[in-house]
Amino acid sequence: MYRRQPINELFKFRRNGVIWLPLLLAGLACGLKAAPQPRESVVPSPVNKLVVDIVPQGIRLAFNLPAKSLDGSSLEEIGGYRILRRGPDGEVIREEVCYSVSERRKNVGKSIVFLDRPPEDRGIYHYSILPFDAYGSHPSLSNSAVEFYWEGLK
Repeated sequence: MYRRQPINELFKFRRNGVIWLPLLLAGLACGLKAAPQPRESVVPSPVNKLVVDIVPQGIRLAFNLPAKSLDGSSLEEIGGYRILRRGPDGEVIREEVCYSVSERRKNVGKSIVFLDRPPEDRGIYHYSILPFDAYGSHPSLSNSAVEFYWEGLK
C-alpha cells in the first residue's frame, strides 16, 4: 500500500539535493582526461645537430627538433620552438614557431632550416634554440646555444 510522506520530508530532500547535485556534477566534469605526468616526460630535450652557416642572405640555422623528452623517453608531441638571438648590444630578438594541435605529433624529430636576416653590427652573437611543449615549457638556455663572431657580409 502506498504511504503518503509528510510534505516537510519531501522539501527537505529537495533542498539538500539542490545543494549536492551541483557539487557532484562539478566533480565529474573537471576536464581531467589523463593522469598527470611528470614535467621531465613531456618537456622536449634540447635540440641536436645545430649548424650555423653564413650565407649571402644572412645566417642559416639548421637543427633537428628532439624526439626525446628530458627524461629520455620518446616524445609524443612538440608545441613548437623559439629562436633567441642576442647581439653585442644585449638586445634579444625572439622568433617563435607554434604548432597547431594537428601538427604537434608529426613535427617530433623534424629537421628545421631557419634563415635569419644578417645582423647590422659586428660583434659576438648568441643563438639559442628552445623547443617547447604544448604549455610553453622548454629545456634550459645553456643546453642549446651557439656563439660566433660576426664580421659582416663581404
